[in-house]
Parts: sequence; structure tokens; C-alpha cells
Amino acid sequence: MKINSIFNRIGNIDIIYILLLFVMFMDVYFLYLLESSGLYTNIVFLANICIFAFELLQYRFTSNSKSVINLFIACILILLVISVYSGTQTYGQSVIDGLLAQREWLSWMLLAATLNSMFQRHRITVDGIKKTVIIFAKIYALLCILQYIIYPSIIFMHPTINERYGSPRLYFDTTYFIFASGLLLDKDKLKEKLNYSSLLWILLFLGVIAIVTKGRMATIAFIMPIAFYFLCRKQRNIIKKITAICIILCFALIFINFTTIGQDTLATLNGDSTQTDTLSIRDDEKSYYLHLWTQNLSTVLLGLGVPNAHNDFAQQLLNPVWTGSLWSDAKYYLSDTGVLGCFVQYGIVGLIITVCLYTTLLYLAIKCYTLTGSITYLLFIASEFVASSSLVPSLFNTSLLFPMILSLALSETSRKVFQNKGLL
Repeated sequence: MKINSIFNRIGNIDIIYILLLFVMFMDVYFLYLLESSGLYTNIVFLANICIFAFELLQYRFTSNSKSVINLFIACILILLVISVYSGTQTYGQSVIDGLLAQREWLSWMLLAATLNSMFQRHRITVDGIKKTVIIFAKIYALLCILQYIIYPSIIFMHPTINERYGSPRLYFDTTYFIFASGLLLDKDKLKEKLNYSSLLWILLFLGVIAIVTKGRMATIAFIMPIAFYFLCRKQRNIIKKITAICIILCFALIFINFTTIGQDTLATLNGDSTQTDTLSIRDDEKSYYLHLWTQNLSTVLLGLGVPNAHNDFAQQLLNPVWTGSLWSDAKYYLSDTGVLGCFVQYGIVGLIITVCLYTTLLYLAIKCYTLTGSITYLLFIASEFVASSSLVPSLFNTSLLFPMILSLALSETSRKVFQNKGLL
């Protein structure tokens, strides 16, 4: 299928959606075609800053609802200043090194203002963004599955690769899949029937998470909100609802009792671990980082800061070798401790800002559900909450996802309010 025919479904063929699709591919390491992380970071930073600067200089960020986006950008800048200052105190790194350590994250977050301005100028639309995300997720999922199938004979994507449960584990970024699944479910909800093609795509997304990346908490965070949606979904036929419940329960029982990842997933939920599995490192990691975080009042309030990758002292402090491991190369990683790792870096102030931003998004999600019936944003927040114990929240990920969802939710609620008032 030609790309023109794909984007015809969005409406008029517009280069802006092709650019957005490119940015999404850039968000996942250019489909993992680049092996150099340093080169990738610099390309992303320059590209995002150019997009941000163009919108700023050309249109001065046109907006009818600046308050939420201004709050978001202000919070991001506060987090940046806090972490840079804390990094100078904890790791002895310079202000420049602290800024460089977060340049990619900052460049993604600034795009919230760019996207919101484009929404207000009607340069992009809510429907156009949603369709572009679905197209991206489908293409990306198919490529991930293909690489997994043909590995190791042919390698055309370059994620981190190791082994788990006796088969390859490819570390692809899967954060877009829960959002794309919500969009597919919303489309079916409007039609008041479940489209089996949408269900197949959701299962394919799950396959990438559970089979290709073998992420335990990511699998839980994907399944639980969607399963809850299906169980609570209004069915005209009660038999269909009972059937859906039985299928989900059977799948869960088989998954937990007959697969190693299922048993590990149950252990993750229960908090059980042994010193011979990889789950037990989470317990030791959290104790270690909590000790670092609470060593004095300054670190409690402002955190330890975000370290520069070239700061040897910081890397040794934050990534020590795990002494309880049977493997000599196992280390602690702050990214494995989920939201706790964010608080270690940004302190209590970071906690307050995080709560404020997610509360704002939750308010918009509930408002959007009330006005339009959309469950996409609620599914996303539920998934973030479930995964928060061991996965980094999207707000602190070097990704377009959180600023895009915030801008999209804001635009969708504003549009519906204007429509209800007869202004659109």
C-alpha cells in the first residue's frame, strides 16, 4: 500500500503527518536501525529543537488554552533546574554536563508546546494524530515480530539482546502499544461492536511485549487495563460477556501455570522472589537507592540529580555490582525501580510535580470520557499506575508519548466543549 493511500484516510494528504510519523520512528531509535546511542541522542535533540524553534519563531505558539501547557513546560524546567543543581552537589559534575545529560528528554518535552500550537492553528487534528499513531504502531509491531522470527539469521534492527526463558529477548520500546490499543478500542466503541481486526492487532501488540521483549511488568500493565475494559464493557448479549470472562480466566490460568514468564509475572505481583532469580535484585535495588535518597535533607527534597553518562563516579555510585547475584556482571539500575528512581533523581519536589502533572492528565482523561466516551487516556493512566513499581513513567522517558498525549487530551476536550457550545 502506498503511503499516499494510507494518509488519504486522514483527510487531505499533508506533509505534517508524514513528518509526525517520522518523529515517532525517531522516538524508537529510528526503528533501531542506528547502533550508536550517542549519534542517535544528538540527532533527536537537534531535530526536536529545530521543530520547536520553527514553531516559536514562525507562529509564537498560537494557543487558546495556554494554561495547561504553560504549567507543563514550567514544571519540566523546574525539574531540569533541580536535577542539574543536585547533580553538581552529588556527583561533582558541571552545570553543562547536567544539561547535556537531559538534552534529549528536554527536547521531547518541549514538543508539547509545539503540538498544542499546531492543534490551535488547525495545522493538525485530533483524528489525524490518532490515525497516525495507529499506523505507526502497526508498522512498528510487524517489524518487531519479523526481526524476532528471523533472528539470528538476519539482523536488521539493533536493540539490546539477551536471553530469557531459553529464547532471545529483544529490548524494543513498547510504550506506544497501550495507547494505540486504546485508540483501536475507541474506534470500535463508536461503532458499538468489537472489530475482530482491532482485537488481532491488540493481540499482536501483546505478543511483542510478552514474547519478543518478555517484559513481565510491561505485560501486566498492558493486560490488566484492557481486560478490565472488556469485563466492564456493556454487551447487548450477556452470553458474550460471560464468554469473554471465561476466555480471559482460561488464558490467565494457562499463562500462570504453564509458562515460566507467567509464574514470574505472578511472583512480580505478589512481591515474591528468591536470590537465584532476577526478580530478587529489585528488592535489593530499592533498599540501596532508598538509602542513597535519604542520606540527608537536601537529597530527600531535591534528589540526587540526573548523572551524565561520562561521569565515572556517578555511574559507579548508581550502578554498583549486585553482590547477591550468581552472575558476576549483574548490576543495579535506577531505571528498574520505576517511579522510585524518578524520586531518587528529583526528590520530594519531583514527587509533587509528578502528582500535579498526572492529576492534570487524569482530569483531562475523565473529562474526555464524559464528553466523548473515549477510554484511551484512562487506559494509558491505568497502565502507567500498574507499571510504576518497576517501569519508568512516560513523563520521565525520553519519548514523545507523554507530551503528545497531554496535548491531544487537551485539544480533544477543548474541541468538544466548543462543539457543545455551538462554536465549532
